[in-house]
Amino acid sequence: MSTPAGTAIRRWLDGTGPPPDYNDMLGAALLSAGDGRCAMSWRPPAGLANFAGSVQGGFIATFLDLCSFAAGMTVVAEDDALVSLKLDVEFARPVRPGPSYRGDAEVVVRSRRRVTADAVLRDEQGRLVARAAHLLLPVTGS
Repeated sequence: MSTPAGTAIRRWLDGTGPPPDYNDMLGAALLSAGDGRCAMSWRPPAGLANFAGSVQGGFIATFLDLCSFAAGMTVVAEDDALVSLKLDVEFARPVRPGPSYRGDAEVVVRSRRRVTADAVLRDEQGRLVARAAHLLLPVTGS
């Protein structure tokens, strides 16, 4: 039996359900997900900006978390969900509210005990803005 969280994320990934509730604030859009990959677009709203006018790093990390988590969910068993163990994020350029960004994630390690997915965030010119390595633990529903 699938976990409620696992069922909800699978419904979002296959287009039959809504995104996570926090996405109302984040504003990410799912482009595609399957076979250990996920692509998302993101136009950060002004409300995510810090005092310097760039998007606060925690929101960038949240976007990369969501993108890499979605990629991971495409490779685990139907009864499994994923729990984050570690998320490492590196920032290369400021993210500004308004312009469009693209996130791409790919599962790079899959075993019974872990899933590792790498994610990158690029600006409209294709330049690297941030990247993340996400270590996830598969958990089976009961």
